[in-house]
Amino acid sequence: MTALHVCPACGSALVQLVAQDESESNRWWLTLRCPECETISAGEFDQTAVEALERELERGAAELEANYLLLVQANMADALDRFLRALEADAIQPIDF
Repeated sequence: MTALHVCPACGSALVQLVAQDESESNRWWLTLRCPECETISAGEFDQTAVEALERELERGAAELEANYLLLVQANMADALDRFLRALEADAIQPIDF
């Protein structure tokens, strides 16, 4: 069985959980959506498959957060660099504030 985070249509590993509902003991009804090809799939899955999906979604969220923080840091470093160059060039005036 293909992992739930992988799209059965295009193979993208970016499948997102749209809805979930517990159907019976240790089984879940999930609706999944691929953001790349817009395929929507639904089915009933056991607890093990759902836990694997949750781990993958958490890993993806952690990766997004880490990349976001790197981008924020790079943007702040760039802004600081430009500010320091403006100070060195005496290009900042009181009217700028």
